[in-house]
Order: sequence, then C-alpha cells, then structure tokens
Amino acid sequence: MKRYGDEDFIYLMNNMEDEDDEIETDLVRIPLGRNEVVCKEIVVSDFKFTMLLPKDFQEMEKEKAKLKYPSEFRPQVILTNKEGTINLTFSRQNELLFDEQVEELRDAIKDIIMKDYNNTAIIESDIIKIEEKPVAYFDFISNAIDSNVYNVIFVFSLKFRVLQGAFNCLEEDMEYWKEVFKQMISTIKII
Repeated sequence: MKRYGDEDFIYLMNNMEDEDDEIETDLVRIPLGRNEVVCKEIVVSDFKFTMLLPKDFQEMEKEKAKLKYPSEFRPQVILTNKEGTINLTFSRQNELLFDEQVEELRDAIKDIIMKDYNNTAIIESDIIKIEEKPVAYFDFISNAIDSNVYNVIFVFSLKFRVLQGAFNCLEEDMEYWKEVFKQMISTIKII
C-alpha cells in the first residue's frame, strides 16, 4: 500500500466498505493504529493451521509462482495479494525442531542471509508467541532489479517439524506491512 502523505485520505480509503464486506460474514477487522485491516481466516491445510490474512490474499497461481520463484525449491505455499506485490510463503521441512531450538535455527538462517547478501543489515530479530509457541523471526531489506524489498524470515515448530516462512513487500510499504505481518502471525492456530 503506497502512502502519499495524507494519512486522513489513507484512513478513509481503508475504512470504505466494499459491497462484498456486507455479504461476507466471516471477515475480521484488525485495528492497526487509526487504520484497520479487513481479514479472513484461511486454513493452510497442507500444514494443519489457520491464520487471518487480508481478505484479498489468495494462493499464487502455479505459473506465476514459477516465474516469481524460479528455483525448483520454491516455497510449498505462496499466498499473495491481487497484484502479486505482497507475499507470504510457507515451507515445511522434515527436520525435527523443538520450541527451544527455534531461536537457534533463526540465527543460523540469519547468518546465511548475511553471508549471501553481504551489504544487508538486519532490522529486527525477535520472537512472537502464538499459543505459547515461539515464532522466531528477523527482517531485512534486499535489493531487487528496480526497487528494494522488505523481507521477514520466520520459523517455528509445527508438530515437531520445521516450518519456515517468509513475508515480503516493497520497502516503501514496509512500515504498514510490518505491523500487518505481526498481526497475521499472531493469529496462527494449530489444528
């Protein structure tokens, strides 16, 4: 979401009711400062958890996923907004992971990122608790061809296996989406 400097305009735009909002009864409004994010609960059935996502997020089409993530090792689940500019991904790995190890794994991934992107600085490194389970994350800015990208890498133990996720958006949208990301992650429920 680009910000054009007029917070009142942004507030009004975010609070305008879509006709769809009146029909969809399963929407949840999450307050975010003077704004709010209209979300829906989704089931990530491959991994057996639910979470709230902005209502326009959907699974990325396979062909678009191949273009955006050309490696065969692309994330197993890629959720994105309609424009494809904001992405949330999940991959489950078979390695055992206990809650007490998530911080150590996060730090190991962080070290790899720092080596691969040697001019990258970590913005924040922290833990969010969901249902008493730690979700360890860190965020950073990376360079893309025509812009900078804000990235969050996070890990947690899901049924004693590694669940690694990533979130990204344009750097110019970072302040807004960083808070939305934290809200989304805090709504994860294991089923």
